[in-house]
Amino acid sequence: TCRFPMNILTKLLLVFAIVLPFSHAAKLVLAGGGVLSTNSAIYEAFIDLASPSGKTPYIGVITAGVTLEIAESTARSIISIFKNRYGFANIEWLPFHPDNGTICSSTAWNTKIRSMTGIYFNGGNTGPILDCFYPGGVESSALTVIKSRVASNDLAIFGSSAGTLV
Repeated sequence: TCRFPMNILTKLLLVFAIVLPFSHAAKLVLAGGGVLSTNSAIYEAFIDLASPSGKTPYIGVITAGVTLEIAESTARSIISIFKNRYGFANIEWLPFHPDNGTICSSTAWNTKIRSMTGIYFNGGNTGPILDCFYPGGVESSALTVIKSRVASNDLAIFGSSAGTLV
């Protein structure tokens, strides 16, 4: 029996610790909160995973934020880190937020996701991201594309802080 209470996050981390080593070689970089822009080991690990040979690296950024404006401001900061500190130019924000309507089901954005080699999920209030991925409790087409690409080991994922849970 367990002698200490396990909250949901502890259970999730335990599942990751048990399942990930035995699953296919997923392209995941999962980092705790407070990842500084100067932590080159973490950023460069993700850039390497998102830069497969024979493909032009292309990263999408999905940001959490209570409002669309906060999510967009956060995305600009993340994109600036990748461009200015790490020289990664082929990166753009995917404005997946409930305040932006049905963008998580947009054919145009799904086409972009299919051509991306990596997706960065930031932390913060991930509720809006999940609301967009599961409108009315139904999986969006964008999430279906992302899950399929991750399962085929064709997409690198960087989850920072609460973004690791997304």
